[in-house]
Amino acid sequence: MHFLTRIINNQIDDEIHRRFVKFSTGEFEGPKIEVNVKKKTVGFKASFDYQDFVMEFIIKRVPNVDCSVKGNIFSSQDFSSELGNLGTKMKKSGATYKAAVNTIVSSEKLRELYASIGGKATPLLSIKPSSGSWKLAMKANFPKPMAAEAKDPTNFCNGAVEGGEDILQDLIGELAPEFKGEIPLPFKSLSLANAYRIDELVFPENKEKLSPKEVRMQSKRKGNLSRILEVDGQKFKKEIAFIV
Repeated sequence: MHFLTRIINNQIDDEIHRRFVKFSTGEFEGPKIEVNVKKKTVGFKASFDYQDFVMEFIIKRVPNVDCSVKGNIFSSQDFSSELGNLGTKMKKSGATYKAAVNTIVSSEKLRELYASIGGKATPLLSIKPSSGSWKLAMKANFPKPMAAEAKDPTNFCNGAVEGGEDILQDLIGELAPEFKGEIPLPFKSLSLANAYRIDELVFPENKEKLSPKEVRMQSKRKGNLSRILEVDGQKFKKEIAFIV
């Protein structure tokens, strides 16, 4: 489940907290995703921090076929044992582990891998199946502030999967559950933009005994998540308060 969906469902844990450690007080742009439906193909364009949603959504719904997989996997811990099917290991560089991937593996093994490391690692992988019309392509490294995708952040990832109205219902449930019931189905185009407003840092009770880094890492962020959804030209907006 995507981390923003988990915030909406009030399922906040340490994994979600770590995503917000980089923020102080203020207003910040969040990730953005676009969906276009043509006949029975659902196409995606997504910024960084939605590439994991696109990957999970697609690989959960495709048949078991061999796939060419290329890219990198990043993590703060060593997942070498979980990457055995990809024929690679993680190497440490500073505080980060990285595994370079360039192999052929079944989509079933990819599903198993994502179930194991999803949310704990950042797989930036492009996947090309040996058969079928689905696809997934993304940048193999974290975006840089001055990179081309900063002008259109949804250039970071794109993909497509076959499906009808049932997939669109699943999509709304997994991507924007708070809008379920308001969105007309079927639709042709959808975009969802997010923004964060951090109003307050909630310091740990033992702040005086901690180093500045420990205070930053352990402090919670209190604020609002703003969600602007546009479906076939019709706009919807929600504000969700959070403490992460």
